[in-house]
Amino acid sequence: MVIDCVIPEKGESLIDAYNKWRGWADEKVCCDYALRVALPPTLTNQMKKDMQELTSTDFGVNTFFFDMAPKGEMYANYNTF
Repeated sequence: MVIDCVIPEKGESLIDAYNKWRGWADEKVCCDYALRVALPPTLTNQMKKDMQELTSTDFGVNTFFFDMAPKGEMYANYNTF
């Protein structure tokens, strides 16, 4: 079982980010996997609606990630790994 963290780009909806991650994984996955969704430091009303939709049976997300890192340092740059 693999659990990956969906990290939305700035301005990207939580649902669009989730669908992008699913698109990357579904064609290649060879094991059970789940996705949790990272939340930006400031939540909008639309993000709250997206969270409610993501927890529905259509998506099945049951974990969200909220980092308490200093402002501007929430996400690591994948190019550095």
